[in-house]
Amino acid sequence: MKRAAEMLNYTHSGLVYTLNSLEEELGLPLLNRNFRGVSLTPEGKKLEPYIRSVVEDTQTLEEKIKELISERSKELYIGAYPAIARNVLPDVSSKFMKDYPEVTIHIYSGMQEITSWLDDDVIELGICEHGIAGSCQWLPVFRDETWVAVPSRDGFPENKPVSLDDLLDYTVMMPSHNPQSAGNEELFECLPSVQMLRLDPPIYREVGCIYKKEWQLTSYMKEFVASLRKYAQTELF
Repeated sequence: MKRAAEMLNYTHSGLVYTLNSLEEELGLPLLNRNFRGVSLTPEGKKLEPYIRSVVEDTQTLEEKIKELISERSKELYIGAYPAIARNVLPDVSSKFMKDYPEVTIHIYSGMQEITSWLDDDVIELGICEHGIAGSCQWLPVFRDETWVAVPSRDGFPENKPVSLDDLLDYTVMMPSHNPQSAGNEELFECLPSVQMLRLDPPIYREVGCIYKKEWQLTSYMKEFVASLRKYAQTELF
């Protein structure tokens, strides 16, 4: 018994306790213990092939799980706001895949759906603003400055920031589902009839990555987040 405990990396008392607990749970004696050593009981001999089969199946299952995790770790499932998916992720993904050509990236474009995609395991990483992170783990990436679009005919000085007080007499139009990022395409299609102005003082929203608290980011995911941060620092500002 002592030698078996050493082979299994157990203490002698720990192995004895484990065997006693197993016999108690099964309601059957499995081992004969006497001064000559340890041997299987008749019940133990009958159960031995089944126990070996369970051990082998467990080992096969563990190997298959490791294989699937390895395959899964080479695929990134990412959800992002449409503006980020369209304007940021193509460059980030292209540069990332040059360093990691073995990785396949799946990108889902959405807004409020991002958290439900995480809940349903559709994606592993969401790129969004801090306001919808909820109980998810949060990794800050960059601050996104808010601009205001005004009709060019209203006489605001070009390239001069405006305050919120300057806009008090104007009707504010914002998409109800996501005031911060939706509708940009329609605004830019109106140029030059629409003038884009910064705010004074500036207003920012925090943009970052979210993932489930119970998950651990794979090494590829960590590298992707690092690539996203690097891109934000060098290309967005």
